[in-house]
Amino acid sequence: MNIRTPAVLAAALALAGCGSAPPIRHYTLVASPITVPAAPVAPLARAFAFRIEDPVIVPAQVDRPQIVLRQGDGALQVLEEQRWVAPLVEDWREALADAVARRLGVLDVSHGAPPAGVPVMRVQLDLQRFEMQAGARVLQQTQWSLRRSGETGAALVCRATLDEAAGADVPAMVAAQQRVVARLADEVAASMRALNEGRASCR
Repeated sequence: MNIRTPAVLAAALALAGCGSAPPIRHYTLVASPITVPAAPVAPLARAFAFRIEDPVIVPAQVDRPQIVLRQGDGALQVLEEQRWVAPLVEDWREALADAVARRLGVLDVSHGAPPAGVPVMRVQLDLQRFEMQAGARVLQQTQWSLRRSGETGAALVCRATLDEAAGADVPAMVAAQQRVVARLADEVAASMRALNEGRASCR
């Protein structure tokens, strides 16, 4: 008994240590259609699909598994137990693509081939700022460019800086970022619709 007791105590302490570790929570920018509904889809002048081109650019300081908060003094806080469900570049890309597709009623063919005869609009995304500040606001500053299928001339380039008031906890800040993605999807979808109709204009 005397020989085995230290090993038993060590195992018990190890288990207690594991049990006290805070659980990791995962979040996504892909909003439920129930919580962030899209506006009714208006018919398109002509059918098209879209493809988001690689690379999608996001700020290096926030492109990590952990959620990063901006402090009032400009410092960044990395939250080890609060994480994105996928790398931020992938989660943001999928969230925006899903929202745009629902707004226009078109296919996202970023990961596949379009239906035969359907033109493809090429989209290049550059997320220049992505900020979350507890109890204050969240912000996204984005530039995107569009080209219609087969065109080689100058692309239509648009920009948007969008923010939302945010609560003090992470779920509230993520929900605010989902609302920003929804507003950005409105902007991107409007520019895609305009280009599809032969109007090179940003909303």
